[in-house]
Amino acid sequence: MNNRKVPTRTTASNRVAPKNEVTTTRTPPPPATKTFYYNASPDIVLLIILGFIVIVALFVIWAFIGAISLFYVVPACIPIVSFLMNIYAKSSKRMTVTKDEIIFKSGTLTQRTQSVPTSKIRYCSKTSGVIQRLFGTMTIGITASGDSAEITFENIKNGDEAYELISQLAIRNGSDSSRA
Repeated sequence: MNNRKVPTRTTASNRVAPKNEVTTTRTPPPPATKTFYYNASPDIVLLIILGFIVIVALFVIWAFIGAISLFYVVPACIPIVSFLMNIYAKSSKRMTVTKDEIIFKSGTLTQRTQSVPTSKIRYCSKTSGVIQRLFGTMTIGITASGDSAEITFENIKNGDEAYELISQLAIRNGSDSSRA
């Protein structure tokens, strides 16, 4: 005769909580630090379009005048050089999102750092042009209360992820709301 009791396995589904046990809801942990970078692809496409327009303009001048001198070529190249310098200046831009603040860093020769506490964020917006959508980038705008009005970050890689992260931080810290 075997009077041994077979042990049963207790799981959360078949266990009854005692009446005096208090159930608590856990808040999700704050997001880890995440860095987002500038994507130069949309600006390079715009540069190619601008270069094409300049070349067409030089050919039109050549067709009417018969010769192209440096008098026409140098001013035509100024917008292209200016655009290249702008892309180079933007290439060092990055935005780091932490649980307490958002830090913008830019500049190659002169470096600029700007931080916004997440408690000061009123809302976050996102926009995306045709060329930006081709490359999966967007422009993020952050409006903060206080002295600074709005901070924009153009052609940001993983823009949707950055927007969701900043919006969650803004809502968590009791700001108005995020606007798309």
